Amino acid sequence: MLLAEMTVRKARRMRRSIQRIVDERIDEMLDGGPPVDLVTQFAHTVSSTVMCELVGIPRSDPWFRRVTGTLGSQVFGGGASTAEVASEGIGALSDVMDKVVSDRETRLGEDLLSRLIVEQLKEGKVTRQELITTIAILIVAGWETTTNQIALSVLALLENPHLIEELRQDHTRLPAAVEELLRVLSVGDSIALRTATEDIEIGGQVIPAGDGIIPLLAAANHDSAVFPDSRQIDFERQGRQHVAFSYGIHQCVGQNIARLELGIAIGTLLDRVPTLRSVAPLQEIRFRHEGIAFGPEQVLVTW
Repeated sequence: MLLAEMTVRKARRMRRSIQRIVDERIDEMLDGGPPVDLVTQFAHTVSSTVMCELVGIPRSDPWFRRVTGTLGSQVFGGGASTAEVASEGIGALSDVMDKVVSDRETRLGEDLLSRLIVEQLKEGKVTRQELITTIAILIVAGWETTTNQIALSVLALLENPHLIEELRQDHTRLPAAVEELLRVLSVGDSIALRTATEDIEIGGQVIPAGDGIIPLLAAANHDSAVFPDSRQIDFERQGRQHVAFSYGIHQCVGQNIARLELGIAIGTLLDRVPTLRSVAPLQEIRFRHEGIAFGPEQVLVTW
């Protein structure tokens, strides 16, 4: 249902919108002055706004604050939550999206949500609850992972100023930089959940059919047999061999938009705030290990 809406070509159509969102956020940061929390005041705002606009809920829409407010106030899963808490989080967002769908049915537009209502819901291809839950999960998945990836990427670059200089000298290296940062940081390490459909032997160990499996994507992305000096951030690595977006039919449906968003957010921030630096040393920054995605709790920056 979503794959046709997430192609490379359709993602590229969002370039101007994403650039505007990033520029507006940086304008607000510069006007307010430092220090600024890179997580809540940049990465979170950019990623939540992009996901809402992708669906068809711009900042000017009255529903925008309801949706983003729910994102900031609910727990959607991860090691620190229970099944009940995660269900409650998705339920709260689904309740808001139910109202958004009802509203959109009365004023259909050219946005993703309107197309899904016309092509999927009204044609009877999905139930109303299936549509609402799919959109809610889409927003959460694109918001939390990208928030953490932006924040961690910028933090990693600030800790390696020679990499920032490389990007400033040659902007064409930004796509390769995004791929390498996705590989090294792997914020969605344990999102991929699988069940063995038959006995599988891996490394001399048998995983019985029916067993649940949580493959650790970061372990694959740091496999020294595939990535020599795997902890090293190297923009010269060739190919897109990493599995930060998982692999096969279950790979992230929004990866094209995520790549575009990361490149614009990181590149624009470094260009527009050339003296950007972290307030606290790396060892003092606290990280979230129990959420859906790994990332810093707060990154105070100044310029």
